[in-house]
Amino acid sequence: MDELNLGAIVVVALLVGSVVGAGVATVAISDDGSTPDDIGDGPNGDDPGLTDPGSDAAQTGVTTFESVEEFQQYVQNSPDTARSGFWLTPQTFDLAVETDATRAEASEPSDTNPDRHSSTNVQVAGIDEPDRLKTTGDHAYYADRPVYRIQPVLEGSSSDVDDTWDSPGTTHVIDSSDPAAPERITGIDQSGKLLLSGDSLVVFQGSRLVGYDVSDPAEPRQTWERSVNGTIETARLLDGQLYVVTQSPVSPGMDCPVEPLEGSAIPCTSIYRPHAQIPVDATYTAYELDPADGAIADSVSVVGTRDRSAIYMSENALYVTYTQRTQRGEVIAEAVRSDRIDAPGWVERRVSEIQSYNLSARAMEVEVEATIQQWFDGVPADEREAVRSTYQDGLQAYVDDHRRELATTGIARIGVGDGLSVEATGQVPGEPLDQFSLDEHNGTLRIATTIPRQFGTESVNDLYTLEADSLERQGSVTDMGQDQRVYAVRYVGDTAYVVTFRQIDPFHVIDLSDPANPGEVGELELPGYSSYLHPIDDGHVLGIGEEDGTVKATLFDASDPSDPTIDDTYYPGSRWSAIAESHHAFLIDRKHEVFFLPGDSEGYVVDYTDGELTETARIRIDGQPQRAAYIGDHLYVFSDQELVVMDETDWSKTDSIELP
Repeated sequence: MDELNLGAIVVVALLVGSVVGAGVATVAISDDGSTPDDIGDGPNGDDPGLTDPGSDAAQTGVTTFESVEEFQQYVQNSPDTARSGFWLTPQTFDLAVETDATRAEASEPSDTNPDRHSSTNVQVAGIDEPDRLKTTGDHAYYADRPVYRIQPVLEGSSSDVDDTWDSPGTTHVIDSSDPAAPERITGIDQSGKLLLSGDSLVVFQGSRLVGYDVSDPAEPRQTWERSVNGTIETARLLDGQLYVVTQSPVSPGMDCPVEPLEGSAIPCTSIYRPHAQIPVDATYTAYELDPADGAIADSVSVVGTRDRSAIYMSENALYVTYTQRTQRGEVIAEAVRSDRIDAPGWVERRVSEIQSYNLSARAMEVEVEATIQQWFDGVPADEREAVRSTYQDGLQAYVDDHRRELATTGIARIGVGDGLSVEATGQVPGEPLDQFSLDEHNGTLRIATTIPRQFGTESVNDLYTLEADSLERQGSVTDMGQDQRVYAVRYVGDTAYVVTFRQIDPFHVIDLSDPANPGEVGELELPGYSSYLHPIDDGHVLGIGEEDGTVKATLFDASDPSDPTIDDTYYPGSRWSAIAESHHAFLIDRKHEVFFLPGDSEGYVVDYTDGELTETARIRIDGQPQRAAYIGDHLYVFSDQELVVMDETDWSKTDSIELP
């Protein structure tokens, strides 16, 4: 996924594994029972860690803390999640797709007029999303990547190198009023993801939001700036209002209030939480801002975890998710005390005693495993291997019984429109892949998740339906893609398309017309995988992904949902595409019935009509193609070095501009 790390822009903290360390090797099997090569082989990696068991019932009640002391005690009582036994890996996000609103552009009766222009692919019609490219027809704004340099540090520094920005990057302003012959008229010395609202351009760069007045595009003027304490998880633009979600770390004994965004102190007594205790090491704060001056109209905060976050926005609400995983030591302790493992009484008593202590996750794991090893050491040598094997079988059986309690996703619904308010919280088993995993339709929230590999169990994939207002569970489809994980999800009305993958690419078709009784109605297996799905029409879906390390596009025919088939497959001969980093890199032009697929050093224009994928043009460009847009009947292809313009009527090159 592309970086709303926006140059180093939005960082989403993702837990990727536990430190096994000094426990006994015979006991400390990996969380998923696999070799290191098996872990992290999905687009976002397989994350075998765990947290506190959760109830199958949705936790719908929400409340605020009555005092600072209650907030601090809630955090103190939180099961140890990301703070011990794990390390954090920065990840980035970028999630958007075309909708019916953008498809309608193809019918506009314009040829060379810049009024016909593409816009950022968005998941929900009318809700814009940050991206490196924004177009108005008359102008285009393209943000390149910052340039880094490594230089020797000054004498006396404790570091060996000084890793700094050589340039913060540039947002290029292009006059496209003549679509065939655009002109670069200026540049803004900031780059990142962009949101454009009327004459206001907001740049998300690193831990800053910077606003510009672009009423005169040739002379952009900075009007405001806000710094962020933590990370920007996502941003959206709806009805001229900017919505920003931040994540800020919390820890026991921390001071109150919290200030996720400069100039906005959030009292700890204003932070929402579920009535039940959940793991907490972060707060998520949603802000409503005026893009013209950065003024904060409203804000609301909710507790959560830093682990795998997916945030989705409908016209009615923001849905913020966070993963909750039972820690390894706690899982082993509960398994030892269960009827799945026939442990001596003293072992069970010692494990219960360890659980009563206020230990970190890592300390508990070490103590529990040391107790298990002490048990093994007391067994006669000729019986030890059999006891160890029986123990491990019992541990795996316990995890298999409780797998949907050990890795869960908490969901907070934040209402938008008339101010911001936390309206409900809920919970489902497993972990969502990204924003595409969620969708609100006709009062129902749908979410696809992966139940990860844990202690030798195989991963499976589920899809849950919830009543959107209360987040109460309605129905589910479970156990899709045995020992695979979700790679792509796309909802089209009452149908969900889910791609799972480990060594083959099953394409699942799910009927959601009855939310209380959803069901998988069709499945297709094929080599490779699709990591991005794009609807072509009511019965056809385009998948972009890889096969044997090579980019491929697959046209799925799901007109008969019970028997999906492949109409055609296209291999451009490229080993990389910007679509692997960002769905914004994909462009479809329905007037000309083509889509643009960026590759290593070329861009590919592909006709998708008549059930076939036919290459129409190859576009060479300096640097790797990153984004594309159409303006009038001209295709604009951007790399960080060059803009190339193609005439869509005959696919001839009409112009190119160096982007310094």
